[in-house]
Amino acid sequence: MPAISPLRALVFDFDGLVIDSERCDASAWQEEFARAGVPITIAEYAQFWSTWSWQRRVRMIDQLRARAARPVDEGAVLARRLARYEQLCADLPGPASPTG
Repeated sequence: MPAISPLRALVFDFDGLVIDSERCDASAWQEEFARAGVPITIAEYAQFWSTWSWQRRVRMIDQLRARAARPVDEGAVLARRLARYEQLCADLPGPASPTG
C-alpha cells in the first residue's frame, strides 16, 4: 500500500470563482456609496463579509437607503455595482469569470 502524503494545501472558495473577488465587491460597493454621497469604509463593508451574496446585496441596499439623503434606485445601483464588479474582476487570474 502506498504511503499517504500529508495535506499540503486547502483552498476555501466561498463564491465559486476561485479568485480574490472580495476586493472587487468591496470596491464596487464603495463606489456606489460614494456616488450617493455616503462613503463606506472597508471596516464597515467587512460587517457583511459573512453573508451570502444575495443577503449582502439586501443589507448593503438597506444601509445605503438608511444613510443616503436622496432616494435610492435599487435596480440602477445593483446594475452599476455588478458591471463595475465584473470590470474589476476581469483581470484577476482564475478559472472562472464573475457573475455577481
